[in-house]
Amino acid sequence: MPTATAVRTSTHATRGPLISEAFERTGATLDVHTLTSESLDAHIRLQMERVRAGIIRPRRIALRVLPPSESLVLPCPWNKDDRTDDRPQKRLGAIGRRHRESLRTMLRELLNRLAE
Repeated sequence: MPTATAVRTSTHATRGPLISEAFERTGATLDVHTLTSESLDAHIRLQMERVRAGIIRPRRIALRVLPPSESLVLPCPWNKDDRTDDRPQKRLGAIGRRHRESLRTMLRELLNRLAE
């Protein structure tokens, strides 16, 4: 199996390299606070491609996603011309639900691959 090495490009921790490093370890736990999970979904998808290609084979990944409660009225997004229009809030919620479901699907696939 090829050796994988995530590389941080600066001293600042950014999500992509941190997730890469986590997936290269035997086991990792990720706690992520996120608004929609959209970028998290993209980063995990990249790692799943590495798993499928056989570049990495993590033994255990635990992911805890901490999104805002759907019962909260967020300060944005809002229709600037009509503050009673809740469509932007509903759209944001739908985006978050879609990406969290995508994450669940990918992690189920990872679990199945690890069981092989």
